[in-house]
Amino acid sequence: MKNLIYTTIFILIFVILSSCSSKKKSTKIEVTNESQSEKIIVKKEYILPYLIELDEQKSQLMSKFKYWSARMLTTDPDEIILDLDHSSDGKKLLMTTSSKKFHYIYLLDLKRASMPRLIYKDTRKVLWSRFFNADKNVLFSINIENENAYLSSLDLNNPINQIPKRLTQKPESFLGISSINSEKAYAISRTIQGNNSIELMKDNLIYKKFTKALEPSWSSSGTSLVFLSDIFGKREIVKYDSFQNGLQRVTISQGKVHSPRFSPDQNWVIYSSTKSGKSNIYAIHIATSTIKRISHLKDMEFTKPIWCPTGSIFAIGSKNGKSYLFQFNHLARSFHLQINGNPGPTLNSPAQEVQRKILLEN
Repeated sequence: MKNLIYTTIFILIFVILSSCSSKKKSTKIEVTNESQSEKIIVKKEYILPYLIELDEQKSQLMSKFKYWSARMLTTDPDEIILDLDHSSDGKKLLMTTSSKKFHYIYLLDLKRASMPRLIYKDTRKVLWSRFFNADKNVLFSINIENENAYLSSLDLNNPINQIPKRLTQKPESFLGISSINSEKAYAISRTIQGNNSIELMKDNLIYKKFTKALEPSWSSSGTSLVFLSDIFGKREIVKYDSFQNGLQRVTISQGKVHSPRFSPDQNWVIYSSTKSGKSNIYAIHIATSTIKRISHLKDMEFTKPIWCPTGSIFAIGSKNGKSYLFQFNHLARSFHLQINGNPGPTLNSPAQEVQRKILLEN
C-alpha cells in the first residue's frame, strides 16, 4: 500500500514537471536591417527555449525587408526607353530611347548627374547601344530600309554632334543586340527571314556561330557569353565558355525569359522573366541555380536589367505604355536579432534567405 502511494505521488510530480516544462512561451524577436531603422516584431510560440524556428508562415511577416530597394531616376515618359548598358566601372550608363519620330542615345554620368545626347533626332531605328574599347567608344546599329543595318560607333571623347562611324561598309541583314568583349571579339545577333543567330567575329572573320540564338552578352572577363537559345525546345538562357566545348543551360523557366546579363563577379546571370505573371527582374546563380527576385513593385513591369560593378542594378520599368529608368540598391547583407530584449545572432544572409526557413540559436 505504501509503495502504491509513493508510486502515485511520483507519477503526479512527473506529470506536473512535464506540464511546466512543456508550457509554451512567447518570445519577441526584433529583426533590424543594417540600412533601415525600422524594426519588425515577430512573435513565435515554442516549447523548449533552445531553438527558435522561423517557419514559412511566420517569416512572411518579414516581407518588408526587401532584398533590393527601388528608386525611379527618370520621370519624363515622352520617350520610350529601349535599352541600357553600363561602363566597366559602373559610373556611366548608355540609354537608348525613341520618341514618335526620332531615336536617341544618352550618356548618363551617375556621379555628375549629367545626361547629354550622343545622337540627336535620328529618324532611323537605333534600338540598342554598348560601351566598348575600354569605354572610349559606343557600339550600336543604325537600321535602314528593308530591315538592313550598319554597325556603327561613336567616340566618347567628342560625344556631342558627331557623325557616327560605320564599322560595316555595306548594310547587313537586321542586327539585333550585339556585344563586344575586351579582346574585340564581336557577338553579332542577326535575324534573317525570322531565323535568329549569333556570330562570333574577330578581325572580320567569323569563328563560331550559334543558330536559334539571340541577345548575346559577354562577361566582364571576355571569356564567357550568355544568350537566349531555342535549342532545348523552349527559349532559355545558355552560357558559352570560350575555353570549353558545348553550352551550359542556365535556366529552366516557367515563363518567358529575356535580356540575360552577367553579374560583376560573373557568378550570377540577371534577366527578366514573366514567371510571376508579368515581367520582373530575377538573378540566377550559375553554379547552384538559386534564383532571387529583384523587383517587387506592383503595377510595374521591368525589363533589360544591368548589374553594375558598383552593386546597383538598373532596369526599365514600364506602365501604361510609358517607361522609366529604375535603380535597385541592395539593402543590407546582415540582419541583427534581439531575443526578449537580449542581443541575438547576426545573420549574414540576404533578406530573401531569411524569409525562407532559418534556425536561430537562442
